[in-house]
Amino acid sequence: MKKITIILLLGFLSLGIQSCDKFFDVNTSPNSPANAPYYMVFPRAVLGTASVTGGQYAILGTLWSQHFTQSNTAQQYLRWVYNDVAPEALGSSFNGLYVNGLRNYSIVRQQAAEAENWKYYLMATVMEAYTAQVLTDLHEDIPFAEALLAVEGNVSPKYDKSQDVYDALISRIDEALSKDFTVSTNNEGDAAANDKIFGGNIDKWIQFANTLKLRIYLRQIYARESVSLAGITSLLAENNFLKEDAKIGGFENEAGKYNPLYGSEVASSGLGDPNIRGCNTFLNFMNTNSDARLSFIYKYAPSTSVYRAIDYGSRPTTNIVPNNSLSRGQFTPTDPVVFLSKAESQFLQAEAKEWKTQSGKDNYDAGVLASFAKYGLDGSAYIAAGGVYEYPSGTFAEKQAAIITQKWVDCAITNPIESYLEYNRTGYPDFLISAVNSIYTGVFPKRLPYPSTETDRNPNTPINKSIGEKIWWNK
Repeated sequence: MKKITIILLLGFLSLGIQSCDKFFDVNTSPNSPANAPYYMVFPRAVLGTASVTGGQYAILGTLWSQHFTQSNTAQQYLRWVYNDVAPEALGSSFNGLYVNGLRNYSIVRQQAAEAENWKYYLMATVMEAYTAQVLTDLHEDIPFAEALLAVEGNVSPKYDKSQDVYDALISRIDEALSKDFTVSTNNEGDAAANDKIFGGNIDKWIQFANTLKLRIYLRQIYARESVSLAGITSLLAENNFLKEDAKIGGFENEAGKYNPLYGSEVASSGLGDPNIRGCNTFLNFMNTNSDARLSFIYKYAPSTSVYRAIDYGSRPTTNIVPNNSLSRGQFTPTDPVVFLSKAESQFLQAEAKEWKTQSGKDNYDAGVLASFAKYGLDGSAYIAAGGVYEYPSGTFAEKQAAIITQKWVDCAITNPIESYLEYNRTGYPDFLISAVNSIYTGVFPKRLPYPSTETDRNPNTPINKSIGEKIWWNK
């Protein structure tokens, strides 16, 4: 998969980021300082994050969220489904987020601060926080304060407690938000061309920053309720959240320019999408509710006009489930990589309000409508009185279940690592099953192991815990 990621990054960067290909050699040693100006490093860093969160982590997330499962006639991701993730399995993803993501955001932050270009400073800070949160939510303690000292030769950075990483992310975002975005020094670097997320629109980056902070506060609310509620209160009072997807697009139906999930699962083998197939957990929910979004997430089973799936982790023989008889995903080469969707922004606000004993109904309804609208669908009948997704009028738990379950549907294909993390936090949807044939019966995966590149080389790496041991914020 490393070769695929490299091709993806080089191919996409050739789409026209000011003809700077020489600056985006993803094989550059992490111990060598970057020679490119910060405004050219930034798009490379964003693609470094997107190639992982939208690639291998998207595959992991879509399996562990039970949107899909491993094909009964293939085994590429069978160990992931069975909760038997080898330390080396996702090592390139872990390393890639540091070398191509966090390292470069640090360079941008440092150089942008020196230039007093606060637009790029905020942009890099937000994406650094997004990337670091994914890493710490999957592994718990991670190198952060010293992680990028490898540039100066420190190959054994200390591991920071995940709680400390969370506090540092909030602190850095707040410090970046305090800058003056009106000064003339912000004009260097043509953010409209180099920012592939919002085209240099700083107002949207401020909204992204606030919405990401809301996600960070809600993730830890069961572990640090007073800290979370204080942050939530301030953010709700400001009421300046994302109103559109924070995403990167521009992928093409051409080798080397694919969406990373498509490139990993569909294009890499030359056999189409050989591994991921429909999962009954997701299919049954969507069928029960006659959810029109299904046709944009699943394909019909070959040569049929129906959707077919198997239980999560099951391996029926071809006598029972013939080869090539299950639904595939609607993965396309031009799909964007979504970091935080418009729908998720609304769902975060809905849950935050419920924690503050305010009604989250309007935001929940807006989230469901946004999720349907991204497929060109009208979801109003689903949320109307008597509709299958009508907002509950009962307990907090019922409302939270509705919010997180709709987030789970919205994340299918576009951002499934987030729905997996939200399941870990809340236990919703509450109808996910333990993988059939899992080596750990009844266990749901809670974390990823540290890669062998870390455990073998960095003596500060913590001892790997069981995959079923909860992350600190986990309910």
